[in-house]
Amino acid sequence: MKVLIKGSIFPQAGFSYRIYSLAFALHKYCELILLEEKHEVAIQNESRYKIFKCVYFYNPFRILNTSFGSFFADLNPTYYHSIFRIIEREKPDIIQISFPYGIFSARLINTLRGKARIVYDAHNVEADMVKIYMNNPNTPLPKKLIIAGMTPFIEKLAVSSADHIITISELDRQRFIERYGISGDKISVIPVGVSLPDLQVFNSNREKENSEITILFHGSYNYFPNREAVNVILNKIAPEIMKKHKNVIFILAGTNMPKFKKQNIVSLGYVDNLSQLISSCDIAIVPITQGGGVRVKILDYMAFGKPIVTTSKGIEGIEAENGKHAIIVNDVDEKFIEAIEYLIENEEKKRSLGKEARKLAEEKYDIQKIGKKLYQLYINLGSYS
Repeated sequence: MKVLIKGSIFPQAGFSYRIYSLAFALHKYCELILLEEKHEVAIQNESRYKIFKCVYFYNPFRILNTSFGSFFADLNPTYYHSIFRIIEREKPDIIQISFPYGIFSARLINTLRGKARIVYDAHNVEADMVKIYMNNPNTPLPKKLIIAGMTPFIEKLAVSSADHIITISELDRQRFIERYGISGDKISVIPVGVSLPDLQVFNSNREKENSEITILFHGSYNYFPNREAVNVILNKIAPEIMKKHKNVIFILAGTNMPKFKKQNIVSLGYVDNLSQLISSCDIAIVPITQGGGVRVKILDYMAFGKPIVTTSKGIEGIEAENGKHAIIVNDVDEKFIEAIEYLIENEEKKRSLGKEARKLAEEKYDIQKIGKKLYQLYINLGSYS
């Protein structure tokens, strides 16, 4: 079976992690072709391309020197050209497109020249994400207005053009059914998966030099909800914790995260070995109050057996039970800070939360199991002989 995957496997962010991890799990079963937007990061990280038979690129779409990336893929001549070449040369059985942008044009060309099944790999319900774009002060107003106005239309077109839709959670599946009035048979839940590290290897390499307790938050600083979380750690959480617990250090890391040291906070910027960083920390927090999809960082922390304090929004889409797999509160308020203090002071609860979190990751979010499930779905779609 040949599968064309359209989506960016760079930079290292939640959405690209999802795309690459699914591809990595699929490549043992299928022959993979990648189509992604041309960017400099890709050239510097060629090792990630090894799982693909071949890689194609298209140029991002621009309006008045403002890049819209893949947003206007359905109007992008270089995208049409790339899809046409791939269908002609590679004859894929499945075309898996992340996000709704470019699904209509792929359907159009495939109807004329190919026989593939088109799959919309939905990372969110994009029409519900419009308010995130509108709240981001770093996005130019004209771009905000275009995205806000066009996203619901583009996604509706994508939903009608795709043969099948895969969502990352049952919650998103239900939102698609409600918003677009489509049959549940057209939508399958393929969760975000995580590679499960060998904890014995990491734990044997872990060294604690003193009695410091380290609390980690990581994520792409470009993503506005993550930036909000960083600000609330700086201005609210860390100062409050420092009043009672002088031995606690907050660690921040992520793509484009600024580097600095401030009282009980150390921001490392981008780190090459994220696994080692997660392994070395004692507690993980996710003070997220808005956004969509599933926070991959939560699954990372679970895979490493870390005790987690998060909001209900932060753990949305993950089948975690409050008090068993994580401590979950409604907002980043006094209860959030009290939950952190509770874990600082209760070693046994930290261990039990971490143990149950790891068990949940093994049972429901192992990327190898998820990849096999996706492959079986593609077999059932009957797209190849």
